[in-house]
Formats: sequence, C-alpha cells, structure tokens
Amino acid sequence: MATVRPGRVDIAGWTALLTVAVAATLAMTGCANKSTNPEGADDAIPYKARTSPNNVIYNLVLAYTEMDAEGYLDCLSEDFEFVLNPDDVNDPQNPLPETWGKSVEQAIHERMFSDTTNVDRVNLTLTNMSIDFDPGSDPYSAEDDRYTYVEGCDLRVVIGYWTFLADNYQEFVFGIDFGERGRDGELLWKIVEWFDVRPAERSESSTWGSIKALYR
Repeated sequence: MATVRPGRVDIAGWTALLTVAVAATLAMTGCANKSTNPEGADDAIPYKARTSPNNVIYNLVLAYTEMDAEGYLDCLSEDFEFVLNPDDVNDPQNPLPETWGKSVEQAIHERMFSDTTNVDRVNLTLTNMSIDFDPGSDPYSAEDDRYTYVEGCDLRVVIGYWTFLADNYQEFVFGIDFGERGRDGELLWKIVEWFDVRPAERSESSTWGSIKALYR
C-alpha cells in the first residue's frame, strides 16, 4: 500500500506552484450530468487548463461536485490505474479487485452521474498533505516526470437519507499527457495512478473505492 511521503521540491520553474497548498471545496447544488460545454456557453463548467497537477486536482473536485463524468474522465490518463484499499480487497463479505483502469472508471461514473442516478448530491474537499517530485531517468526531459500528491479527503455522497463518507488519504501520481497540448503548446498533466490509502488512525467510514464500487 502506498504511504504518505514528505514533499520535496527540487525543480526550477515549479517552486511557486508547488508551495501553494491545494484545498479545493466546491458545494453541489443539484446539478447532475453536466458536460464540458463548448467555450462561450452560458452554463459551461469552469474547468482549468491541465497545465499543472494543482489544476487537475481542481478539475477533479469540480467534476465530482458537478457530477460530470466527462470532466472527471478528462483528469485521467488512458493507461490510468486505480489501486484499491487493501481493506476493500480483503473484505470477506464483498471483496473488490486490487486495481481497475479507466474503462471501469468510465462505466462507474457514467452510472453514478447519469440523469437517472440515485445520487442526490456530492460534496468533496481535497487538502494537500505533501508533494513529491521524481524527475525520472532523464532530468532534462519532462517525458518521465512524476508528481505525487497526497491529499486529505472529505467526500460525501448523498443518496436519499444516506450519506456515504470517505475521509481516508488519497495519493495521486501525475504524468505528462502525450495526447494533447495546451493552447500555447504547454505541457498538460493527467493522473496516471491513484492509491486509495487508509489513514494511520483506522476510520469507520467508507473508502472512496468502496463508494465507486456501488456503481460497478
């Protein structure tokens, strides 16, 4: 299982970005299954360009609270892997797989955020705990750069009278998106791995993976 690591910043040009703590809180007010509307549309969801891992985290929170599957999937790389919490994998009553990929994420969130979903609203806060940078084998190339963010999580999924809470740590690993560039040729980032991490103090709440699994 992934562990929380202290952040370290050692690449020029990103210092200002990485010293900013990420704490994104967006309240859901009843909007379900919005799309990333064309530029200029009055009701377009204000996603940020994925020019930094911070912006990807922002977009993930916004997509979840807006219940927008398309916007959420845009945060994930094509070879994305979600690594479930070992407690869920080893659950004797309802064991889950160790990992799943983007196609499963797509199926889950198209159900979870559909017009016919039983989800009433979603509230999500992610608070940065640490940032780690790995320049890869070639420090002069960004191709194998990796940023790892550990985020404190408060996810609340409201279904009727029930609120499913996930408050365990989430570890996101970011890599370059090779399929797209920004408007001015900037490098863009996506999540390549996501670890659903149990905090040191065992929580009685759900994990994010177990909430996702309700819609597998």
